[in-house]
Amino acid sequence: MNASAALGASEVLEEQAEGDLKGIFQDIKQTLRAPFVSLVFSALATQPDYLRVAWRQLQTNAQTLYFEAQADEIRRFAVSSMSDIGEMRTPANDAGISQVLSVLHYVNPKILLAVAALRSSFLGQVPRTSVLPPAEKRQVAPGHAAGMPEITLADPNSGDERLRRIFGDISAASPTGLVSSEYRALATWPDYLEGAWSAVKPRMTTLEYRRATRQLRWMADEAVLGFPFRMDATPHTLRLAGLSEQQLDTVRTVLDDFYRESAESVANVTVFTTGIEGKHGALENRYPVELV
Repeated sequence: MNASAALGASEVLEEQAEGDLKGIFQDIKQTLRAPFVSLVFSALATQPDYLRVAWRQLQTNAQTLYFEAQADEIRRFAVSSMSDIGEMRTPANDAGISQVLSVLHYVNPKILLAVAALRSSFLGQVPRTSVLPPAEKRQVAPGHAAGMPEITLADPNSGDERLRRIFGDISAASPTGLVSSEYRALATWPDYLEGAWSAVKPRMTTLEYRRATRQLRWMADEAVLGFPFRMDATPHTLRLAGLSEQQLDTVRTVLDDFYRESAESVANVTVFTTGIEGKHGALENRYPVELV
């Protein structure tokens, strides 16, 4: 998809990416150790001039041991807080569901951290780069972790009538108005997807849930302040890179919407994971890192 076409879209699907966007998507997957491109990057790819600048700066932080450790902390808090609200058993009749959830449960806290970092940088907040011990700046080996399955994200405009109905309900409840990556990944199992979404949807309106997702965002913001490398993707810098005011407004909206959406994704996938694995199983990190 060329830049002019991208500007009129709400997202650029991985299979639609062309030129350097295709390379950036591949780089995102390698750096985040993920088998798919998360929706936030597909949405930001509609503003390719922004993504080129922002990803280059985020990548240097995202490939550090510090980033990985902070994502682990967010994941553990999500398990604790969602379990405190009450575990929600969601039986799965296919081992593939648990495998997909294990990947989402690992990747989503990283996405929340990434969104918080991009949003903070856009707002002009600068990490305390001198505070972090050198050991935490060490590089994590890129690429999919051993044993991580491939994941296919369903087309949000699926021709399947049942999926269209489920996706429509999900998008109506989403801050972004889009169907986030976890639901697209689980669409292979529509019975499970429908049951899990129907069970978690009422929880999202509770005070306890909103308090927990607010805490997740706060943890991500605090982690960003400790990033080892400076990020500078402010409106001033982006104007110098050629972005228009309309493009800046779009970027601001996308980052604000996904700031909330990403925290909800962490929380909901945690609910799904504990529903199958239990609290103890959900606390386990199945994809430990290797250092370069």
